[in-house]
Amino acid sequence: MKVQLSENSKTEFIELIAKDSIQCWFDGDEFVMPSGQGKTAKGIVLGKLMVWQHLQPKMDELEKEWLEMNQELEKEIQVGFEVNKENRELQKRINKALEIADELMQNAENYRVGELLEKVLKGYLDEVSKS
Repeated sequence: MKVQLSENSKTEFIELIAKDSIQCWFDGDEFVMPSGQGKTAKGIVLGKLMVWQHLQPKMDELEKEWLEMNQELEKEIQVGFEVNKENRELQKRINKALEIADELMQNAENYRVGELLEKVLKGYLDEVSKS
């Protein structure tokens, strides 16, 4: 019996049938099942093969969709890593600026500048605009 299955699908089908202790294989596109295994076994295997072959296009489509979604996920993960890296760099800058603001507040002449700088860096923009 001739079938149209990918090599991977043929291998998966043979593995499935082997679990039933039935011997069969593919010779190119030709399905081979030696005689002597009984008509019931042959009927079961041919029925499974017809269902397998019928479902194969849907399986191929689902696999394609899964691969596309996986690629999109990998891209999003990479973007997340890049954003995290940027955030860490920005946090380092903010921490340094807060140190400078703290140093400015140690001097009475620069206290107000340091205080405003600290508020801006902490996100208290409303308080700074009122000053």
